[in-house]
Amino acid sequence: MHLNLLATLAFSATMFLLPSGVSWAEEWPRQTVRIITNFPPGTGGDFAARVFGESLGKRWNQPVIVENRAGADGVIAVSALMNATDGHTLLFANPGPFTSNPLDPEKHLPYDPARDVTPISSAVDVSVAIVAPASLEVRTLADFVRLSRSQPGKFNWAGTPGALDYIMPNFFHRAGLALTQVSYRDIAPAMQDLSQARLHLYISALATLLPIVQAKSAHLLAVTNSARTPMAPDTPTAVDAGFGDLEYNAMLGFFGQRGLPDDLRDRISADVRAVAAEPAFGARFATYGMIVHASTPAGFAEAVAGERARLAQIARTISARSAR
Repeated sequence: MHLNLLATLAFSATMFLLPSGVSWAEEWPRQTVRIITNFPPGTGGDFAARVFGESLGKRWNQPVIVENRAGADGVIAVSALMNATDGHTLLFANPGPFTSNPLDPEKHLPYDPARDVTPISSAVDVSVAIVAPASLEVRTLADFVRLSRSQPGKFNWAGTPGALDYIMPNFFHRAGLALTQVSYRDIAPAMQDLSQARLHLYISALATLLPIVQAKSAHLLAVTNSARTPMAPDTPTAVDAGFGDLEYNAMLGFFGQRGLPDDLRDRISADVRAVAAEPAFGARFATYGMIVHASTPAGFAEAVAGERARLAQIARTISARSAR
């Protein structure tokens, strides 16, 4: 039986247990809530899931546990959500499993990225930084572009997998740059190569890169977000720097299973927005380069769909260039 049908039947079966005339949203949660995340323990995404889970647990008067299901670019975590049958499982993830994953023909996804999950609410925006090794002696994106153009084919780059695998190559082409992409299974080797100038451009969460910047082993060139980040207020956005193709607003948020009742979806979303508005809640995320940004289900669904459409268009453009 297809996984999305199983999820829908699971919700329906659980709802039959409710007293007549009582809505699902009024009674939920009636047991421990499980938040599955596609981030490994100790990462910024894991931290965000646990902070939200802690506050939501207090609001719901039920335990909330976070379960890390990292790997396979989020496919493992999404599959775990779809296999849940308790009606009390949520997913906390970036949109990549539903926006960039479908563009890779080698990925045979066990889910429909546009239909098999229900966007509930965004949670935080993540500051994404672009850095270069200090030994290159470039301080701005424009400096790096000029240097790279003067020595075509000499430099390489790496970044967090997902949307950047499409945004960065598109930018390089439009800027007339020839950089080789390097893949890393773990960030530690990338940081080592960056500090030794074996890696020439790296794009990832600012919180991850800030230590190497503070150690003066790398220079912070720009952030991809549409607004500057409080962690580095003097650092320009890519748009400020004159490279609008690089604008990318990374976000994390909550998803539910397909078949999640609308009233429950709206109830959970309202609770996420309520805890996000608590005094001093946002300050807990500052050291991770995150800005609290909770939204309505419609707003989050629109943001995810917008990212999906943008990446699909870039992928078509890259494919058309390759076919020439």
